[in-house]
Amino acid sequence: MIRFVIGLGNPDAKYAATPHNLGRVLVEKAAEARKLKFREGSSFVSTEGEPSFVLSKTYMNESGKAVSDLLTKEGATPQEILVCYDDFDLPVGTLRIRKKGSGGTHNGMKSIVERLTSEDFPRLRIGVGPVPPGEDAAAFVLKPIPKSQWEAHKNALDRALEAMESIFIEGLEKAMNKFNAG
Repeated sequence: MIRFVIGLGNPDAKYAATPHNLGRVLVEKAAEARKLKFREGSSFVSTEGEPSFVLSKTYMNESGKAVSDLLTKEGATPQEILVCYDDFDLPVGTLRIRKKGSGGTHNGMKSIVERLTSEDFPRLRIGVGPVPPGEDAAAFVLKPIPKSQWEAHKNALDRALEAMESIFIEGLEKAMNKFNAG
């Protein structure tokens, strides 16, 4: 059972409208839809109840610290979290739900895998790619989303909210079958 939904992103306002913050934006939207308020923690903020929605107060590349702190504080296992994050290896508008896997090219996920010494935790990936030819991937995910792409990202976030609800109600397997198609 998913007890904690973690949105990866950078805490500074200047990164709010970047592809790299879509996991964070998704979790903020999910908490807002439930009219939940975030409360302060040491390296993260979270909502009460289950599932609890969690935002890291660390920068993306240090996400593992916040996730590790959360699991230690709450006595939770990696299998009880759902990590939501951007993925430039997936096209804009695409979602992928996985039960486990490597950190891939995502530094926030690499940090979590390293700190937890486990790849065995569910994740919801939100497509933000592809990186334009010749452009640095880090620069791409940290620059503001062009206005011409906002509608596609908004639609992807709405679909990701549906996927998250499906995970809560129907479980990972059914949600994967429903949202990983196409």
